[in-house]
Amino acid sequence: MHSLYTSSLTGKKVSKTKSFIIHNLVIVAVIGGLLAITIVGFINAKALKLEKHYIRLLIVISIILNTATIICYACLPLSAEMDVLINRLLAGVSYFIFFIILKRPYKEHLVFVGGTQSLYWSGIIYCLLSIFIDGFLREGVLAYEGRN
Repeated sequence: MHSLYTSSLTGKKVSKTKSFIIHNLVIVAVIGGLLAITIVGFINAKALKLEKHYIRLLIVISIILNTATIICYACLPLSAEMDVLINRLLAGVSYFIFFIILKRPYKEHLVFVGGTQSLYWSGIIYCLLSIFIDGFLREGVLAYEGRN
């Protein structure tokens, strides 16, 4: 006889979701730039087990924004400070998109699981990696065009 108080998932393995605090992703966007927020945002989206159509949408948006950064480096003869500013503005746009898409699964995660992971070390690592790759990419594009 089944009771209302017996668990219905007995014998089945249920995988829990994980998440960073999505409000802290703005720090990664400001410090690390577009590449860092893209990487950390996708890690968080996978950990929250986001539906595939949202993942595909995020992939397309990230490709468009990263391509826009490269086009800005190649086509606009701007100073290094302006290039960094454009990168951070596009990172802010990317953060806003990730925040909008991840907000509902994050709230569900907080209700059912309740815990979050620390973004401290992984955020620092991805920010440093992003700054290095972005600088290397910018210098490579400028050297290829002979502007540097």
